[in-house]
Amino acid sequence: MTKVFIASRIGAKTKKQFEKNLNRMKAFARFALLQGYEPEATGIYYCQFMNDFDQKEREWGIERGQERLKECKEIWVLEDGMAFSEGVTRDRKIARENDLLERVWNVDTVENYLKGNDPYGYELWLKSK
Repeated sequence: MTKVFIASRIGAKTKKQFEKNLNRMKAFARFALLQGYEPEATGIYYCQFMNDFDQKEREWGIERGQERLKECKEIWVLEDGMAFSEGVTRDRKIARENDLLERVWNVDTVENYLKGNDPYGYELWLKSK
């Protein structure tokens, strides 16, 4: 399986929005897996034991994730209609510097796929709204 880095907004000002962003990333990672790829979703991983609301820990997690990004073949970016977050922008820059293929997925495309093909993934997606 081709390993793809999952880049999706995760940082937030509130815990409620953070949880929504985390669920969206989980659903997006599941979408990648169902497409036949191995998702590298470091945002999910590091947020399990690091405090995303502590700037030092957040930065440390982003840096560790970016090291793992370099081991991937592609970066998959979730486009949600807003400007890309600082973290996603940094991920994209590192991906370009390392000649990774970039695929940008629109939230509607991912949501419609999950809705029609994956009830569990769609349930995760709905938690992100």
